[in-house]
Amino acid sequence: MKPISSIPQYLIAGIALVSASFGLWSNLPNWSAPREILARPASAIDYFASLNLEAKAVFVYEPDTGRVLYAKEAGERLPIASVTKLMTALTASELLPDSTIIPLARRRYHLKDLVALTLVSSSNQGAMALSSATAEDLNRDLVSEMNTEAGVLGLKQTTFSNPTGLDLADGQAGSYSTAYDIAHLFTHILAVRPELLAATRFEEIETATVEGVRHRFQNTNEIIGELSGVLGSKTGFTDIAEGSLVIAFDRGLNQPVVVVVLGSSEQGRFSDVKQLVEATVKTFLPTTI
Repeated sequence: MKPISSIPQYLIAGIALVSASFGLWSNLPNWSAPREILARPASAIDYFASLNLEAKAVFVYEPDTGRVLYAKEAGERLPIASVTKLMTALTASELLPDSTIIPLARRRYHLKDLVALTLVSSSNQGAMALSSATAEDLNRDLVSEMNTEAGVLGLKQTTFSNPTGLDLADGQAGSYSTAYDIAHLFTHILAVRPELLAATRFEEIETATVEGVRHRFQNTNEIIGELSGVLGSKTGFTDIAEGSLVIAFDRGLNQPVVVVVLGSSEQGRFSDVKQLVEATVKTFLPTTI
């Protein structure tokens, strides 16, 4: 057999390198509308088939492989409540220097600590403080920047009207997205800014102000202590949006899975996620004959 010349070899290697450089979130399918479930790992039993879920939309996704393990109305545009704060934290952290000190409730916090308490406790005041700092320090509107970032990331069904996700006075939701888009956003944060989600893995965190006063903040994710291998999480709830929850967990050997639940009830979001996590784990367990 005639050996391959050096030029084709370099071309093949270059193509392989470019293909490998797209990152975790580039594996996501392009869902601008609901689609069928993509390839799921072979299993004798479909553990997702018998779930009793309250959520209007669900997306369970394996970033490393691009496999969609389960989807329900994943392209439906819905209110997302405080899940908004994921984009608030990401955009503010990209715009503001790490050394930024931000006032909140007559105290001052370092940027990273304010981001942590905002995500863990779902603090509306924290989100507004990040927005104010962006305006005062950089003369830039954080909500506009959040919408720009959504466009850059290809979140076609995602729009923000405020940095908190709170419902508006006219009865509209503060932010809209899809389960698919939120999975895309969460996967992007895991890939490029995982430190933003680090604090959300714990039931409670303690942060210090610049003045040295220490405060404890409880995680709004009530089931965080019941889940194994959590890489990050964020809750959301308003009267219009109802209950939302997004988490990522390692199902073993550094194999992350992202779970998104939108439009559930206040307590149903936790039950929904627990069922989805359990079904995911069972799907990958070896079956015996």
